[in-house]
Amino acid sequence: MVCTLVARMCLIRWPNALLALLLATTALAQEGAIPRAKAFGLIKDSAGKSIADATVTLWSWPLSNRTDVGQPDVVTVQTRPNGRFAAPILEGRAYSAFAQWRHPDGATHRTAVEDDVVPGSPRVLRMVTSRPECTLEVRGIRVWHREGPLKVTVSVGVRNSLVLPVQLDRDGKGTLPAGLPPGVTWIDVRTASGRLLRASKLPATPERMHHVVQMPAAQPCTVQVLGRAGQRLANALVHQMHDYGYRGAISGRRTLAPDLVGTTNASGEFAFRVPADHPIEGGQPRVLLLITAKDHQRHTVDLLLQSGAHNKRVVAKLNHGVNLRGRFVDAHGKPVTKGLIPMYESYADTDSSHPTTGLCPLPPMPLDLAADGSFEGLGLHNITGVRLFAVVDPAHAKDLGIDVSADAPLPPLFPIANYRRVPAEDLELGDIQLDKLAVVRFVVRDEAGTPVQGARMRFDRRGFFAPVDDYVADRVGRLQMPLPDGEYHIGAFLPGGGVANMVLDVPIERRPDEPVVLELSQPLVVRGRVTPSLEQGEPETEVVLTGVNGVERHLLELAYGAITPTKVSADGSFALTVPFGMAQFTLCTRVRKHPREARYGEHVQVPIGAEGVTDVVLAAPPSDK
Repeated sequence: MVCTLVARMCLIRWPNALLALLLATTALAQEGAIPRAKAFGLIKDSAGKSIADATVTLWSWPLSNRTDVGQPDVVTVQTRPNGRFAAPILEGRAYSAFAQWRHPDGATHRTAVEDDVVPGSPRVLRMVTSRPECTLEVRGIRVWHREGPLKVTVSVGVRNSLVLPVQLDRDGKGTLPAGLPPGVTWIDVRTASGRLLRASKLPATPERMHHVVQMPAAQPCTVQVLGRAGQRLANALVHQMHDYGYRGAISGRRTLAPDLVGTTNASGEFAFRVPADHPIEGGQPRVLLLITAKDHQRHTVDLLLQSGAHNKRVVAKLNHGVNLRGRFVDAHGKPVTKGLIPMYESYADTDSSHPTTGLCPLPPMPLDLAADGSFEGLGLHNITGVRLFAVVDPAHAKDLGIDVSADAPLPPLFPIANYRRVPAEDLELGDIQLDKLAVVRFVVRDEAGTPVQGARMRFDRRGFFAPVDDYVADRVGRLQMPLPDGEYHIGAFLPGGGVANMVLDVPIERRPDEPVVLELSQPLVVRGRVTPSLEQGEPETEVVLTGVNGVERHLLELAYGAITPTKVSADGSFALTVPFGMAQFTLCTRVRKHPREARYGEHVQVPIGAEGVTDVVLAAPPSDK
């Protein structure tokens, strides 16, 4: 069964009570409507036995680290008698997957969530200990009663998160949905309008859990927004931010887009209440605000709060900026109003101690399409420029006029326009026709010239990679993408493999059907041992990367994407694959009992040569006893 979701939650074939929580309406898609390829896998229980008739669920958001843009593609299939499955998924993106089945004794068993599932090589999903029943108590909700009834959701996973609602009684008590798959789990408490007040990470413990979320105090705050000449700016948008720039996209951390709080009045003021400490990090009396006003540069304020309930007042002065306007039309000049979501990205001025030298990178923000296909992005910084993207539903690609070839996937996101600097006046893009963009076809190969399955790609025009998301090549290393004219830095990497980088001028002077080839570097293996020997019964120890020296900046982030942690064997040996030689990598050991607790060993710098390294000695993490 292939499902496209209408609401921001996943329809999955859950048993019993959890199925009742899935309130969204779904529209079934015909399997042949969108080209799909098969993801293969095998389900095994704790004894290694293959499981027949297990329900396997795979899902993928258009942007794997954002649940606020578009709808997820969800696929459910059953395993065959030999425990194997084949799921028709979209290429050009990675999925998350897990399986569950009912034992003859009535118990329900589940596997862990597997990320980065792509068509091609089979994946093995193994049974893990089921989550215990977890009751939830949210304390201090009455402080926020003015914001309306609070919304509580549980989110499983960092990439391609599974999001489900949680019902609370009047006392703020409830129970998490039964049957949640194991994985990094957050409890989010939001206002009725969707603003995040508290995000609490759920610890992973084998016993029955009772999780308490303590709501922050409410701090009154008034923001006055002025222009540089001191004029009061009405209708300025005030957002609450949770993260800077692309930290989540690059590191794999959870990424949350800014939440709209409200708008300024005719006097340029907006009074509201903010959490008295950071909603995610907690314990820090600060709130990050993003202010956007027409004809002015976007502005961020790192607001340090004071103890007590007195009103915190802040005056934000915005420099002159410009606005971005355009209109999407088809090949016949008719407005495009569905099938795509425009997103724009630009920097902001900042009043902050954040080390951005006065400029703050912001995650791309979705824009609304009007009935005539037009859109408007406010508050561009006239020095740092802007990037405009489109999130495209693959079912509408042909209707939008994109010259899609049937032999390569089209990613769900691609750039529409890039400007390093914007003019002193508004940036008018006029009518944008996607059929006018040149479609460039890529193929990623290894050092032997063999196509690389599931390689990742990144694009940027500034000489370093600040990805909105990673692009995923298909099972034979192919990807196609419409690109506006310009010079691009293109990077490719394979998790656990090599990296590649090139500069490409669009339009390219070659046959349209001739692919652009990126050849990955030959990866090397670092072998070593961990001393002293690991204690019996300890959780699994990993060797992780903590730094890279001697690498050009445009390759650095690719290197971090390519290197994946490796587990230490019972005898203390390990083998870690690095993407290239002639660099210095900083490694250490790590033990994680659960996502909120980790112990690290010493950081060791390892210079890599052309033949790799075979005698690295790392210290085991200190015992917590």
